[in-house]
Amino acid sequence: MKILYVIDKLPCPAYAGVHLRTLNIGRQLGRYNQVKTVLVCAEKEFQDTRYESSSKELGEITKFTISGPKPGTPIDKLSHKFWQHWPGQLTKPVNSNDQKRFEEMAADYDLIWYETLLPAARFRYFGSEKAIIDLDDLNHLKWDMLNKQRTGIRQHIANKCIIKKWEKAEISALRKFSMIGLCSEKDKSYLAERFPEINEKTYIIPNGFENIPAPNRSDTKAAQLRIGFIGILEYRPNLEGLSWFIDQVWPKVLEKRPDTILRVVGKVSDSITPPKGANIEYTGFVNDVSEEFNSWTTMIVPLLSGGGTRLKILESFARGCPVISTGTGAYGLKINENNIIICDDPLEFADQILKLAEDQNKQQQMSQAGRKTFEDNYTWDIIGKKIEEILAT
Repeated sequence: MKILYVIDKLPCPAYAGVHLRTLNIGRQLGRYNQVKTVLVCAEKEFQDTRYESSSKELGEITKFTISGPKPGTPIDKLSHKFWQHWPGQLTKPVNSNDQKRFEEMAADYDLIWYETLLPAARFRYFGSEKAIIDLDDLNHLKWDMLNKQRTGIRQHIANKCIIKKWEKAEISALRKFSMIGLCSEKDKSYLAERFPEINEKTYIIPNGFENIPAPNRSDTKAAQLRIGFIGILEYRPNLEGLSWFIDQVWPKVLEKRPDTILRVVGKVSDSITPPKGANIEYTGFVNDVSEEFNSWTTMIVPLLSGGGTRLKILESFARGCPVISTGTGAYGLKINENNIIICDDPLEFADQILKLAEDQNKQQQMSQAGRKTFEDNYTWDIIGKKIEEILAT
């Protein structure tokens, strides 16, 4: 089959979950099909080095760009600050000449695979009758959860605005496209209740992680308790969740175990002020996180908002590292009492960290259960088979 793979972010180097999904779906599509990758993005978002790295993985990439304000200018800063108030900013399309060029290109392909709603909107949902749109997250649900963490009237109104726009755009896509991809059964069930007619054309394409060798975690009790968090703090749910943990949970942990270390792994830009606290170490981006995971008693996922499924949990399962998460943090994943600890109360969260630190048997049991959950459901080879089944329909 000839497939046109349309993306809006260059995936390499992959330093965020969205990059890993874009990269690995492209790889899986290319295993048994002839695939051409198309990038559509704002001019200011294009980077030559990322283009070269991504082309090595996905082959030659045809580029389309959207014009906009010059980066760093006052109008650029203003548009970034108030973009949610302008309905056209979410789905600004390419110009008419580029639209025609894309349509002529697409005519030679059997299927268009749009990786998320944005690139589909950039090309005016062209070819929806022979295309699949991988919605990934339902963004209106993600923003709705985020809005519940806000108390300011102005921010609440702004968030309501963007929720309505995302909901409108996603519902439009549901009705237009012949095939729809989602990350989880929870999202599919939610949509099926509202739009029963789309159930038969909706498919689950879960997030995944590379099938690294099975971990060999030591069951020896560590002299110092080390907790891990991984995530880009520019992503607001990560920043808010970490801030909640450091403010509400961390002092309770240190009260009982004052030597405990919290390791925060992930890119921190100059525009972000990370939350402060005792015994917190910010590593920045780490190319190989194997040693980090192996040194942690547990990884925490204290998220209070956000959508989709957490690649950080799948990575922790793959690496055999026990996970303690809020219910929101574990949204949409195949979880049970054996492979993860779920708690939303700050005091309970702290107690579970301390209890797990003292229970080597529980650590080992969670490590094995998480790894099995990963092997059974979330390797890209398994997801690739699901993709081939979708393509065969």
